[in-house]
Amino acid sequence: MLVLCFGLFAITTGCRENNQQTVHRDKGKANVITNQEAWKIYENYVDCWKAISDGRRMTLATDVIADNVQYSTPRHESGGRETIIEDMAAFQERVPGGHFEVGDVSAHHDVALLTWVMVQADGAIVARGHDQIRVSADGKIVSLITFAPSASTP
Repeated sequence: MLVLCFGLFAITTGCRENNQQTVHRDKGKANVITNQEAWKIYENYVDCWKAISDGRRMTLATDVIADNVQYSTPRHESGGRETIIEDMAAFQERVPGGHFEVGDVSAHHDVALLTWVMVQADGAIVARGHDQIRVSADGKIVSLITFAPSASTP
């Protein structure tokens, strides 16, 4: 029944078999990103969390994150790319050589929900959680809400 319900949802909402949506970037139309576009943008974002130089991190972050991004985590709510870059550097201090990988994605309109996977330098998976991103028409993250690691039971 679950498959049938999802199938009906897909039919009534216009989703295609491959979970893609049509991209609209014309003036006056809503910005819509596909799952593939959201994945690529987010993949570029999580690359900034790797053990890289501060200069490289700044360059990568500037390419993918809007300067005035709205940023919210379980620890704080603030805005600005600088705060995110500071969190990235602090992560490398706490988890040297650690990084994040993309687990999955679901996008509609200009918003995507993505699963992040935290990986230690030795390859061990430490945690999984979620981020919600909103993407501008020029492909930059303008809103980022990070959720703590997922709990398998409430």
